[in-house]
Amino acid sequence: MMDEKMRSNIKGHTDSEILFHCVLDQIEKEGDAMVGIEATIATVLELKGRKTTALCFILSDGERVYALNLPFKRFDYYTLGLEETFT
Repeated sequence: MMDEKMRSNIKGHTDSEILFHCVLDQIEKEGDAMVGIEATIATVLELKGRKTTALCFILSDGERVYALNLPFKRFDYYTLGLEETFT
C-alpha cells in the first residue's frame, strides 16, 4: 500500500502518474532504487497481471538513469531507445 503522504502528491488521474508515485514510494520504503523498482513491478503484475498494455518509464536520481520498457501487447508500439548527442 502506498504511503498516505505519497498518495497526497498525486494530482492527476493517469496510470502514469500513479505508477510514478508507486515507484517513488517503494524506493523510499526499500532505501534502494533497483529494489523499489522491482517491488513496484512485482506489485503491478500481481494486481493487474498481463491485463495492462505496458509498463514504461524513465527515472533519474541525478546520478543514475533507470529505464523500463515492459510491453505485454503491441510490441512494435511500446519502444524505448537511447540516442547520444554531443554538442
